Amino acid sequence: MIYLYDGSFYGFLTSVYRAISNKDSFPEFFLRDRYTEPTFFEITDVNTNEEKAEKLLSYLETKISKQFLYEIFVLYLSDVTSIGDLTVRYVKDGLKYGRSIHNFLHLPSANEVMKIKRKVLHENHRLKGLLRFKKYDTCLVADISPDHNIIPIFYRHFERRLPNENWIIRDTGRKVAAVHFNGKTEIAQYDDGNILPQNDDEYEGIWCAFYDAIAIKERKNLRQRLNYMPRRYWKNIIEMQDKID
Repeated sequence: MIYLYDGSFYGFLTSVYRAISNKDSFPEFFLRDRYTEPTFFEITDVNTNEEKAEKLLSYLETKISKQFLYEIFVLYLSDVTSIGDLTVRYVKDGLKYGRSIHNFLHLPSANEVMKIKRKVLHENHRLKGLLRFKKYDTCLVADISPDHNIIPIFYRHFERRLPNENWIIRDTGRKVAAVHFNGKTEIAQYDDGNILPQNDDEYEGIWCAFYDAIAIKERKNLRQRLNYMPRRYWKNIIEMQDKID
């Protein structure tokens, strides 16, 4: 069974609720506006139901733990193929073993979830150090192109560090942005038609000058740099623009 949902966390939870209620085997979840693949499987278009989503969250917290809810949220953020089947299996195992599920890493579902969780949180941590803001007319703007849908947790670091600045952090692949204005942050979709125009950017010059100043030619280590700054992120890193092949 394939479930199509609107991309929201509540839409994701509604799909989980439906899959478990229907006792579906190997359910798959896809964003409604991205799914174009032909298939022989039955397709269900899921209407987001906040009441059912809240009911599932409350039930899982009572029967298992708050930590379990966070792991379900991280699975949603992962954007991993076959995440629907894994989520349903993990929920079923969680309901079977309760709070002890976190100690049962020999279970395939728990083991897979922990691996995905490490990848998502590692990328979230790494990109905090690779983010580069540019100065626009009204605010600071930065672009990222993460493997995972981390914007919903990524922006909180900058909300604490730059509470009095106006800024926008954009996930250019998913066209979603965290918009922080007047001390409040909202997550919103955007399209190429409403991207802010760029001015001459003093921030860009500062970053490049700083990078050149601290670089020591004799100690350059490309392998080490790629470990900390993978090439797939370079297009959004100011000081690496002239190094992209």
